Amino acid sequence: MLGLLSFPALAAKAPQAPPHRPQARAPRVPVRPATDARWTAATPDAMIDQAAKRAKAGGREGFAALTTILALHERGQAGRARRRLEALSDERGPIGDAARLAAASLEPIPDRAAPPGLVTGVSVLGPFHDPSGRVRERDLDEADPKAWADAARSHRWGVFDVRWRPVLEGVTARGVPLDLYVHPRKESCTYVASRVTTEAGPLVLSAAATGAARLIWDGQELATSDELHSDALFDRLAARVEATRGDHLVALRVCSGALPAAGRARVRLARPDGSAPRFTSSPDLSPLSAMTFAKVKAR
Repeated sequence: MLGLLSFPALAAKAPQAPPHRPQARAPRVPVRPATDARWTAATPDAMIDQAAKRAKAGGREGFAALTTILALHERGQAGRARRRLEALSDERGPIGDAARLAAASLEPIPDRAAPPGLVTGVSVLGPFHDPSGRVRERDLDEADPKAWADAARSHRWGVFDVRWRPVLEGVTARGVPLDLYVHPRKESCTYVASRVTTEAGPLVLSAAATGAARLIWDGQELATSDELHSDALFDRLAARVEATRGDHLVALRVCSGALPAAGRARVRLARPDGSAPRFTSSPDLSPLSAMTFAKVKAR
């Protein structure tokens, strides 16, 4: 009788568990606290209310919230966006100032749509052909007051007779509607100018414009932005000058690209503390011919 033979060497080895290796823990990412000021909501009215809360944070997020309110004003309840902007105008700093202008831009009554400090008496000279971004170029001898005052001179090019034209009444916080006065506006440059009569003292000039823009005071360039903006919601140029009592020239050179834009431009005057100064503005530039532009102390 044969017995059972045992072969230990051939016996199947039991599987062994892999050695324990401690795993590295993932770094903990800080979580921002939840906030009620969301970006989205079920209705435009709710989004407007949420954006108004977010605007109080100030900074870039605050301006983004103001832009949201402006974008939704036609989709929400009538007047809701304007009321929220008016409430935000009580905020201190740039957000309050921008909200005050934005609320005025939505005001349906023209007399209320021109806040204090807005330059409303302006003339327009354009278009000047600009296929390559000539905002820094000069189609006038800007340092010569007579060049601004000569309303009879024609700057004709091609079939376009370019002369100074006064802007009709109704300039609001939205700015001068360039499409009503300039054709063709695409790939062209335009001067928007005013004769302002001020008291002596420091002034802060602020400007908003579509396209590229250059701010001018008494024939001297104060600030320039080469970026092409499609709208003129907020001020993009600013400078402080020491004004003398009497007449001065304030102007913008605005250049449009090939892409569509709202075609707006505006200039404001303010004291260093933000209050509106006493001044008058006129589209009649002819009195400038008797002036001599002095060197501007600007910063």
